[in-house]
Amino acid sequence: MGTRNRVAAAVVFAVLVGAGVFVATTRTSGDGGVSEDTAVASGPDADAPDPLGACVDSWNKRNTWKESIGAMGVAGQNSAGATAYVHVGRSAVFPDLCMVTVANSATMYAQQYVEDAKDKWGFAPSWTGTASGLDPSVTSWNAKMAGDGTITLG
Repeated sequence: MGTRNRVAAAVVFAVLVGAGVFVATTRTSGDGGVSEDTAVASGPDADAPDPLGACVDSWNKRNTWKESIGAMGVAGQNSAGATAYVHVGRSAVFPDLCMVTVANSATMYAQQYVEDAKDKWGFAPSWTGTASGLDPSVTSWNAKMAGDGTITLG
C-alpha cells in the first residue's frame, strides 16, 4: 500500500472510529491467488432500535388516554386533517423514560406526559399549562398527533 493510500485509510479509520463505528478488514485469496480485502463495519448503533421510534410505539400501543389527549390536541382547529404539535423525547427528570409534549395552536393549551414506570396507564400526565409556558427544549416539534391520539414522527 502506497503512502497516499495509507494516509487515506488512516483518515477514514479515524473518522469511523470517532463516529463509534468499528471496521474489521479480512484478507482472503480469490480465484487465481489474487487477494481480496473485505471490510465489515459495526458499531453500538448498528442494530440499536430508534429511541424516538420506541417512544412513539409505546405511546401508540400502551397509552390508555391517547384518544382523549388527541381530542384535546386538535380541539378548535377547523381543518379535517388537524394535528397537534408534538415533541417526543426523554424526560429530563427520568432520563430512562419517554416524555411526550402535546400543544394545540388554536387553544394554546399544552400538556406533557411521562411514560408510566409502573406500566399501569402507559403514560401519565406530568405538566399542564399554556404553550407559552413550555421549556424551549421541548418546542422543537418532531412529531404530529392525529385526532385519535396516534403520533407519527416527522
